[in-house]
Amino acid sequence: MELEEMLSQVKLDYQSRMAPVEKVLHLLKTVIEDIPERLQSTIADVEGEMKQQNIHVPFPDPRPTQETQYKFSYAKPACINVVGGYAMQTNIKDDPITLDVVLTIPPDITINHKFVFVVTEDFSFKVPV
Repeated sequence: MELEEMLSQVKLDYQSRMAPVEKVLHLLKTVIEDIPERLQSTIADVEGEMKQQNIHVPFPDPRPTQETQYKFSYAKPACINVVGGYAMQTNIKDDPITLDVVLTIPPDITINHKFVFVVTEDFSFKVPV
């Protein structure tokens, strides 16, 4: 009984609090899926376009030069999944709601495994409750 009482004090009420979060997740999915496909672009092309949109490209250190012959491609992810505490409904009250999203690289994008690096970004925004 004591454990159930403690859980009721810390467990997040997903029915009432998550409707706005679901809207944000649907918007995020739409934004990701609406990014235009890009095949075999140079570093200069990608960086120039990103700077126009005020987006920082998180290159590894040492950063590649403009003469580097890397080619960048983008295609709609094969899969977009929400994982972690939100998906498992294990978030607790008083914690910021954390959303972990995994994007699966589509099979038509070739990857040189010598140069793969993981990009993680923290985005903060307020969701009206």
